[in-house]
Amino acid sequence: MQKPIRLGIDASNLRAGGGLTHIGAVLKHGNPTLFGFEKIIIWGGLKTLSRIETRPWLEKIHVPALDQGLFFRLLWRTLSLRRELKRTRCNALFAPGGILPGFCRLPAIIMSQNLLPFEKKEYQRAPLLSFHRLKIFFLRQAQMSGHRRAQGLIFLS
Repeated sequence: MQKPIRLGIDASNLRAGGGLTHIGAVLKHGNPTLFGFEKIIIWGGLKTLSRIETRPWLEKIHVPALDQGLFFRLLWRTLSLRRELKRTRCNALFAPGGILPGFCRLPAIIMSQNLLPFEKKEYQRAPLLSFHRLKIFFLRQAQMSGHRRAQGLIFLS
């Protein structure tokens, strides 16, 4: 018999827009217990978690650092997510933001929702020495790393 799956969802970079709408709809309409999931745990900011309906198999964990800016969200993902995955006994990770933490050794699934970092024109449009260009570069590197290491990759189209 297969071990029940405890899925952790890293919603640290889902704050608004399509990604948040999508994860909310999947959790609202899905019935993961039919597919061997024992429990789903999602970490997010207050605004994110308030948009996700309560379900018996879902544990929503508010992380105050995820209500802050990018620096605090990255810090939480880097320093605390591993500990949270162990504490909640998760045996799989879903990263709908498309970025897989570097430490992750669990079976992982990522979702690619932002292809702009792979658009050459978008990259060239930003001034050479700008925050926007640097951000696009790091997003592309992080997403490519996740694509290589994840056991599953979901593209929305």
